[in-house]
Amino acid sequence: MNGRKGKSGQIAIFLVLILAGLVLMFALNVDIFTSARSKIRLQNAADASALALARWQGATLNLIGDLNLAHLAAVCQSNRNAIAGIVALQQRLAFMGPTVGFKAANDLANENRIAISPDMTRATRLVADFMDDGYRRMLEVVLRDGIRAGVDNASLVRAGNVDPRVDPDFYAAIRSKDFRTLCLRYANGAHQLPSIPAGAPDPEEILLSGHNACFGSVGIGWENGAGYARRIGTLADFARDCGIDERDINEPGLRTNANLFAEWSWCIYDASEWRELPAEFSFSRFPWLSPLREEYNTSGGSATIRVEGAVALTSVAAQTNAITAQAAAKTLGRVNGMNVAKISPPLVLPAFPRARLVPFGVGAAGRYGLSNINHVRSLLGLLGRQGGASSYLSLLEMFNSEGFRSAAEKWYSDHGHTDADGCHPPTRGGTERGGGTPYGI
Repeated sequence: MNGRKGKSGQIAIFLVLILAGLVLMFALNVDIFTSARSKIRLQNAADASALALARWQGATLNLIGDLNLAHLAAVCQSNRNAIAGIVALQQRLAFMGPTVGFKAANDLANENRIAISPDMTRATRLVADFMDDGYRRMLEVVLRDGIRAGVDNASLVRAGNVDPRVDPDFYAAIRSKDFRTLCLRYANGAHQLPSIPAGAPDPEEILLSGHNACFGSVGIGWENGAGYARRIGTLADFARDCGIDERDINEPGLRTNANLFAEWSWCIYDASEWRELPAEFSFSRFPWLSPLREEYNTSGGSATIRVEGAVALTSVAAQTNAITAQAAAKTLGRVNGMNVAKISPPLVLPAFPRARLVPFGVGAAGRYGLSNINHVRSLLGLLGRQGGASSYLSLLEMFNSEGFRSAAEKWYSDHGHTDADGCHPPTRGGTERGGGTPYGI
C-alpha cells in the first residue's frame, strides 16, 4: 500500500517537472516570437525613418542646386541683389531642409509605435542649446514630442577642424599608453606626440557652426568663385545638362559679367564629406553580400537612423530585453553618369532623383554619432554632474606631463622609429629593437 503511494508521489513529482519544463519552453517560445516581431517592427521603423531623412536631404540639395543655376542666371543679368538673396536662401535651406527631414523621420517612428528615447532626446537638446537662434527654434519643433529616431551620423564636429579632445579614442589611447596611435592619428605620423592644450575645449569650438544642419547634414561648403571666370564653358554646360534654356544662362552673358563670380561664394559639395569611401571599405569578408555599387561609393548624402525598444520577457520574471535597430539610406545623384563628388567645379546641382536604403557602413562612413555627442556632453560637464569633466582633464594633464612624454620618446627609440619612418609599423617581427611591440602592432 505504502509502495503504491510512494510510486504515485514520484509520478506526480515527475509530471510536475515535465509540466514546469513545458511551461518554460512555452514562455521561451513566446519570448523568441515577441522579440523577433519587435525587432522586425523596429527595423521597419528605422528603414522608413532613414529613407524619409534621405529624401529630404535630396530635396534640399535639389533646391540648393536650382538656386546655383539661378545664381548663374543672375550673373548673366548682372543682378547683384538677386545673387545676395539666393546665397542667403541657400544657407537657410541647408539648415531647414534636413531638419524637416529629421521631423519626418521621428513622425514615422511615432506612427510605428517607437517609444521616446530619453538619451537621444537629451543629446539632441544639448546640440540645440549651443546653436544659433534660427536652428535652435527649428530643433525645438522636433524636440517638442521627444526623439524617437536618432541620427547616428550627426555632423557634430566642424569639418576639417577636429579637436582630438572630443574624440573618445584619444583618451583610450592615453589610458593604454598607445603611443603609436597617438602619433599616427593625432600628429599626422610625425615622430612625436601632438601638442594638445591641457584644458577642456570650448563648447562653441566643438559643435557645428557652419552652413549645415547637424542632424541630417547635406554636406555643402562654400567656395570663392574667383576661378570660375576661367570655366565659363563648363558652367554653361552644367546649366544645359540640367535643362536650362540657353536664353537664361549662356556663355556670352557669363563672360560679359565675369567680374561677378568672385563677389559671392558658391555652394559646393564639401570635399570632407562628398568623397569616395576608404579603399579598405569592402564586403570581401561577407561574400554573400552584393558588391558595393559605384553610386553608393561616397560618404556624402547619408542618413543613418537608430531606434530603440524594449521587450518584456515572460520566461524571466520582471525583466526586459533592450533591442536596437539601425538603418542607413543615401540620396543618390549623378551628372551625365558621373558621381556628383567628382564633377569640377564641384557646384551643387539639382541631380538627386531618388534615395535608397544602403548597407549600414556606407551610410555611417566618416561621420559622428550620438555616442560622440554623449561623450562631449560628459567631457564638458554640461549636465552639471558632480565632477563634470574631471576625469578627462586628469587624462589631459597626464598627456601633457613630462613623464608621459618621456615614456613616449623611449617607446619610439626602443622600437626603432625615426623621423624618416614616423609612426609606421616596423617591417621585422619579434620584440627586439626595430621589431614588433608589446602593443601587438
